[in-house]
Amino acid sequence: MSGVLLESIADSNLPKADIRLAFFDIDGTLLGKDGGYTAATADAVRRLGASGVYTAIASGRPHYAAEFVAREFAMTAPGVVNTGATIFDFQNQSLCYNAELDADVAMQLWQSVHKSGVYYEAYAGADYFIDPDAGFSASALNIAATHAKHMRVGPKLRRFDEIIGVEPVTKFLVAVDSDEMPEFLAQLQLQFPNLIFATAGIAEQPSWRFANIISASATKRNAFNWFLQRYNLEACNVIAFGDAQSDVEFLQMAGIGIAMGNALESVKASADYVTKPVWEDGVAYALQRLLSARN
Repeated sequence: MSGVLLESIADSNLPKADIRLAFFDIDGTLLGKDGGYTAATADAVRRLGASGVYTAIASGRPHYAAEFVAREFAMTAPGVVNTGATIFDFQNQSLCYNAELDADVAMQLWQSVHKSGVYYEAYAGADYFIDPDAGFSASALNIAATHAKHMRVGPKLRRFDEIIGVEPVTKFLVAVDSDEMPEFLAQLQLQFPNLIFATAGIAEQPSWRFANIISASATKRNAFNWFLQRYNLEACNVIAFGDAQSDVEFLQMAGIGIAMGNALESVKASADYVTKPVWEDGVAYALQRLLSARN
């Protein structure tokens, strides 16, 4: 059963929750198919922050690819990035928390994906990398170019055996065209059951699937609880927005979880409410409705 459509609810029946903290996914939630955002969405988030509600990013992106969103949306709290593996304070340019992959496990993961021919990246420190010896297919190179465009940051070329065990690796990203390799990510997850696989997609290419692969200690629940403790809040004080499977934990932990109209049906089913799609300013619509109900 899906979350309730906000458009189907009368103003008098909307929740009058005491919202103090709002989490926003980036791709497919704040940013649309082209990787851009509308003035209506940005203004709505800025107004929310200016009203005294803490506003924060919750994204699979690394901090350096989320920073422009934090700045242009005037986010007022640190961001949850790398799918929960990192909490980054954009205002002070500092790490609040970072969970790294075990070096031996990261090496095994690299060896598995390297043999497969799928597209993959490793994230370490303030950069992300692709292996010059990977021999990516034309399809994988297309994913690489599109991903870099949306990230607004390009990868660096570096052999992974010069990174793993030398620098702390926070995340692997593996991407496939599910029309070509429908079972690959599921099979990879079976090989590494003790890692967290957070899957997502992009609206521009519906058949593509991305898996952010992080340490088992890098749970979204840990990140969520970090915010509750920092700001002395309860879950009922939190609202969360998202569109991907990787957003489900925050949608379920928050007092109010809102799935975008462009979300997968499984994501909508995990949310309390479903707003309009990102291309119809779903975040702005939901905030306008819910903040009006709060007053």
